[in-house]
This record gives sequence, structure tokens and C-alpha cells, in this order.
Amino acid sequence: MSREELVQPQLNRRTVFRGLAAAGVAVAAADAVVATPAAAHGPRVPNPVVNGPVRAGGHPFFASQFDLRGHDYVEEEFFFSGTANTYTVVNGQRTTASVVDGGHAYTSRMVVRRPASARNFNGTVFVEWYNVTMGFDVEADWFRFHEHIMRAGYAWVGVSAQQLGINALKTWSPHRYGSLDVAADTLGWDIYSQALQAIRSPRGVRPLGSLRPTKVIAGGESQSASKLTQYFNAIHPLHGLADGFILNGAPEPNLVVRTDLKTPVFKLTTETDVAVIGHAQNRQPDSRVLRTWEVAGTAHADFDMIGEDYRSPHAPGINPVQFRDLGTFQDWTACDKPTLPRTPYKYVYHAALDHMDRWIRRGTKPPHGRPLDVLSTTGPRGATLARDSFGIATGGIRLAAVAVPTAVNASPNSPGFFCSIFGNYEPFSPAVLDALYPTHGSYVSKVNHVTDQNVRDGYLLPADAKTIKREAARSRIGK
Repeated sequence: MSREELVQPQLNRRTVFRGLAAAGVAVAAADAVVATPAAAHGPRVPNPVVNGPVRAGGHPFFASQFDLRGHDYVEEEFFFSGTANTYTVVNGQRTTASVVDGGHAYTSRMVVRRPASARNFNGTVFVEWYNVTMGFDVEADWFRFHEHIMRAGYAWVGVSAQQLGINALKTWSPHRYGSLDVAADTLGWDIYSQALQAIRSPRGVRPLGSLRPTKVIAGGESQSASKLTQYFNAIHPLHGLADGFILNGAPEPNLVVRTDLKTPVFKLTTETDVAVIGHAQNRQPDSRVLRTWEVAGTAHADFDMIGEDYRSPHAPGINPVQFRDLGTFQDWTACDKPTLPRTPYKYVYHAALDHMDRWIRRGTKPPHGRPLDVLSTTGPRGATLARDSFGIATGGIRLAAVAVPTAVNASPNSPGFFCSIFGNYEPFSPAVLDALYPTHGSYVSKVNHVTDQNVRDGYLLPADAKTIKREAARSRIGK
């Protein structure tokens, strides 16, 4: 991939599906919870050789624009090398993999964002499989939940496990990343496992510095969640290196998890995931080791993930760092309807993360979530959702943004793939707002009531509920 190909300001449908295919995405319940990783039934995962922190060649690709230092966090990048096996893993697989062959040398990288001091570390590491759908490494989950990661004292690690992401890094900075080498995506299973091993039981260089992790959560969004679903089903039973999995919007066909393992799994889904990429057709009942939350008024890629202000270096979302590092941005303006919903899906993610942490530490099971109301399905992926008179989906977890609406927050949109995942955001007219909320007090009271109920139900953390209420109180709705 040339640098010119990397810096195209807009990605067309063919490019997206080519990226999905390269990432291994087809375009077409246990009885007990344990507080330790699943028992491994295969050979022990070797420790890779870790080098770093990397200093050469400027900053890491997509170095965070958020105020890490102000939260007493540090960001460091490490290279790690070893030899990897290849395995029998195919799309939709729900059986344990077998080794095909071994001895494949690789060199990859991980980025660590962690508390600078061990006293501020809560003991849990979230290890994100980088998403490469856009042709380069993107930490899609980090953009949504970084605030709570730093607020609660988690450590975050991003792992480059796929050839496409590695090749893009080498093109972006040959000086910094020229030594990286991942010959094929089939090596990614062991690359990710060996990264987990280096985090859990380091030898030599310690990626987390003085921190001593006690629990590891594996996570990823979209294409990465698809990869991690395959990893959970086929590779995790061999090695058991993760204590829990959070799968955020995996597309069909890799979104059904095995029901005979003991490691907890949390599936987070947006409207897009249910209506566009196959979750309506592949729902699984909750169990003692599985929870699924579907959140109304949300999109696969929303304002918090993408951001609008690509020229401001500290603005939220992918766009500021993509513009800084590549000179390009995700263009949200070419869709039929306004895009990027403002329903704070990230807050639900915050709650899910803490629920998973308690689940793997104490066996405390998260609450169940009501599914979105589906009227019909079409093919392996499409679905029609029930909607109210405004076009807002019914059912699902309902934050104040949809239960006390001031705009249409919905999904999908058109035309094309990216518009379908960018969702729809259309503020109500003043006349509609006046009819719904004749006084400011009536609006604030309704928001507070819904938000307090979401806290009681376990879908919101108190700190995030406080933010929602404060924003309602400061608004001019009903004034």
C-alpha cells in the first residue's frame, strides 16, 4: 500500500469491503464463572522478546490527543518479536483450533497507556485488538471509553496483530517501523496471545513498567470484535490468557460465541449492529457467562468515535489524529441525512467495562438488557427496527437522549457503507421542542428521572449520570 493510497480523504465502498476481507470478515452458555483465565488445553504460550519504549522516529502512529499527563497517565510504544503458529481458523468457527505449522518469525508492536504510578492502577488491563478496516491501525474502543479508563485507573494496551496495519505503519514511518514484519494475518492469533503473555507474565522488558496486572480483558470493535470472536471460539480454549472479553459490534458471520466455555463475554451492540451487520439474525440468550446489551439511538460509528472538528488537535474522535498523522479525515458530510448520533453510547460502555471487571473478580453478574424491537429481517445482515413517530428506535437500553429526546438519534443512513454506519442525527425544531417541553424544569425533571433509573438498572455509572443531568440543567430546552 502506497502512502498516496493511505492518505485518500474519502474511502469508497469497495475500499471498505476490501479492508474487511483482508481483516478476515466475510461480507455476505456455560454453567459457571471463574475468576481466573480458562484452563489451557494446549502448549504454554511463549514470551516474546519485548523492546522499548521506542524512541526513534517521532511519536507513535495515532499517539493520543487526549490529556494523558493531566490524568497522570503515560503513553509508551514497544516492539515485540517471536515465532508464531498458524491454526485452523475459519469464519464462523465455534470449535477449538488445531496447529497447522509453526516457526513463523514476526515483529509487531503494542502501545501502552497506563497510570504513571502503581498506586493509581486498579489492576485490570484492557487489551484492544487494533481495527484495520480503514487500512491502518485504529483504536476504536479507546476513542469511546478513554475518559473512564483514566478516571477508574485501568491500563490500556493496543496490539497490532494484522499484516494490513503493520504494512501501513511501515509506509507511514519507515524509520520508526521498518523493522516490523507480519507476513500474514494467520500469525495474528499467536501475536495477540504472546502480547497477552508479555503483559501478564513479562520477562525482560515490562510493557506496564512497575504495574502488576491481576486481570486482563480482551476487547475490540467491529472488525476487531470479529477477530476476537474467532479468537475466543478457537484460540482462547487452548491458552486461556484473557479473563473476560468485551465484543463491541462484531459483524456477521463472526458474532456468535461458544456456549461451553467459562470465560465471561459481554456483547455491546448499537442500532447499526442490529439493523445493518447481522445481530438481529444472530441473537444469543444471556447466560451465566454471556451478556448482550443493545442501545437505542446509537450508531456503529458516532460523534465520540469519529468527531467533526478534524483540525483541532485536541478535539474528540479519530479525525484529529488521522488528520495530524495522515492529512486525511473521515468525511461525514456526503450522506443523505446528518450523521454521527450524540446518544452517549460511551457511557454504556463505561458501565459495561466496570461490570466486566466485577464479573471476573467477584463473579458479580451484570444486569440483563432489553433488546431493540425488530419488525423483520432481510438476508444475513439487514433488519427493520420498530420506531416511534420521530423515527427513534423502540426497545433496547434507553438513555435520556432517546427517552427524553431533543433530536433524532438513529441508525442507519445512506448511501453506501460508511453512511450506513455513521448513523443519523437531526435536532428537533424549536416548535417541536416547545411542544414537548413547555418549561425548562419539565425537561430537566424528565432527564433526571430517566437517568436515575438507568443508574439503578446498572446501565450508567453515577459519574456519567451526573454529567448528563448537568448538561440538561445547562441547556436552553424549555426556556
